[in-house]
Amino acid sequence: MKILVTAMDKNENGLMDARFGRALYWYIFDTNTKESYFIDNTRSENFEHGAGMQAVANVIDEGVDVIITGSVGPKAFNIIKTKGIKVYRGNPEKSVIENLNDYENNLLEEQIN
Repeated sequence: MKILVTAMDKNENGLMDARFGRALYWYIFDTNTKESYFIDNTRSENFEHGAGMQAVANVIDEGVDVIITGSVGPKAFNIIKTKGIKVYRGNPEKSVIENLNDYENNLLEEQIN
């Protein structure tokens, strides 16, 4: 399973980014291989509209199963749900790795709409 956590920078000890579509970076952790990597999403800052929808396409391409972020807009969320991807509300005052650990310990709330 692949878990995505939105990130403010390319550091797993850095803070989670509360934004989904306009998050600066995405941290991807593969629970099967225990490998992790960052995806640079800074180009989304230049989008006037549609950052969330472009993000959804990228997330699907990456094969992500779970997203941990502050919130996802309604249009993007509807598509994410139809693809079977779960969204959990992370805490932007915690690091990327702390949010990942909270998810693994069932401490995060699933976003259902």
